[in-house]
Amino acid sequence: MKKFFTLAAVAALVLSACAKVETVKVGSEDVPVVFGAYSGRNANITTKAAPIANVANLASAGGFGVFAYYTGNTAYASADVEANFMWNQNVTSTDSGASWTYSPVKYWPNNDSNTTNGSATWTDKVSFFAYAPFTAVTSANKTTGSTGATVGITKVTGNATTITTENPTITYVVATNPAQSIDFLYSDSATIDLQKQSVTGKVTFDFKHALTRLGFTVEGVFDETSAGSNDVDSNTKIFIKSLSVTKAGGVSTGGTFDLKTKAWTPSGSFAPLAISAANVPDALKTGAGVTTTAVNLLNDGEYFMLLPDAAAANYEINIVYDVVTTDAWLKEGNSTITNNITKKASIKLEQGKAYTIALQLGMTTVKLAASVTDWTDGAADPIWLPINQ
Repeated sequence: MKKFFTLAAVAALVLSACAKVETVKVGSEDVPVVFGAYSGRNANITTKAAPIANVANLASAGGFGVFAYYTGNTAYASADVEANFMWNQNVTSTDSGASWTYSPVKYWPNNDSNTTNGSATWTDKVSFFAYAPFTAVTSANKTTGSTGATVGITKVTGNATTITTENPTITYVVATNPAQSIDFLYSDSATIDLQKQSVTGKVTFDFKHALTRLGFTVEGVFDETSAGSNDVDSNTKIFIKSLSVTKAGGVSTGGTFDLKTKAWTPSGSFAPLAISAANVPDALKTGAGVTTTAVNLLNDGEYFMLLPDAAAANYEINIVYDVVTTDAWLKEGNSTITNNITKKASIKLEQGKAYTIALQLGMTTVKLAASVTDWTDGAADPIWLPINQ
């Protein structure tokens, strides 16, 4: 009996203890940091590598990079900072931007100043900055942030060994050859001093373009060659040879973009931006040539990606083209006239906007006219053959 009661007593104690247990939630549950992304209205711009007009294009371009700063309960603006939460973290998507993933997964800090059970007042802050397209940095270059590229995104904020007061930045170099131009986007979202989100919450980035895109179209404007026709004569072709763009003071070779202030610090200058025959579509060099239909003067997907202008600037556009007219009676079988035309324009290239300079080649036919002057009598002294005596 004694043994029985002993067991019963133990059982009662256990049951009693179970009845009085309270579950205290410390930090609720661990919530991973989840990202979302969308492109702003002005993001319909193409890179040479891939078009980034929407999140699906962003996913195809390799996703975006994230820098995240954990500053405890201190605001980002007043703290010495380092990218101690995420550094150039590649965020990718395999479902055209419907969801985004990264590795290793990070969890929101759980520090809570509310002592009431079941309630929470989060105190810790994390600030996020994003850019696109993601550009990898080798482990050997983490300190400097060098990407190894010579144009486009050539450097990101280095993973320094000491904390600094500097915001994350992207260094960009302008490609003088439009075939090498690369787009660069930044997140314009308010993602500073974020605190722990709900399980379904996302840090969503609104990507906008940090650069200006400059393209060209060309068309011929012809006078009337026959009744009702303003088309180029069938014996004549107009072929593009080259184009150059010079800006007063020079075009910036690139600069540094602050991901927090969204401001450029330009560097260096060069002039001009030159377009060679390799950048011109075959149809404008040897095919149909310039017609009355405006077409891109550069190959598909080729543009100049430039730093925006702070104010309107004077641009000088120079185009060289041949006018070739077939004529079997000429020794060469044709006449070829090379035209070298330069025009100036005041343009302000604004951030996030795409500009097209429409070149119109005014062509006037050589018109011939004739007049005939009638005979007039001319005075002459008589000549006697022979002279009468």
